[in-house]
Amino acid sequence: MNKKKNLLVSMDIFLKRINYTCPIKSFVISPLDIYDCGCGVKHSISCNGGHIIKQTNLYEYVISCSKGYLTLLTYSFTEHDLVSIMAIKIQQPSNAAVYGRVQKSD
Repeated sequence: MNKKKNLLVSMDIFLKRINYTCPIKSFVISPLDIYDCGCGVKHSISCNGGHIIKQTNLYEYVISCSKGYLTLLTYSFTEHDLVSIMAIKIQQPSNAAVYGRVQKSD
């Protein structure tokens, strides 16, 4: 796991980073895996209704949190663990899946 760090970034930075969708689906993480969430707490992916909403790269995933955070994770084969890259706070956690369909506006 990451050492405690502030994962929060601006909405623009986050959306640019997750704009890609990986055509190859990898299944290296499970709903029971523990990660450092943008809300500042370590919990499992499926904790309180959280789930994977998008796979952006071969081993990168966007995870939603019931507290209204989206966290970009990667699976590290050297650490054999999930590494949190960045996160944002969203206004309506019930609409988290919408961020999985974000399209570049340029």
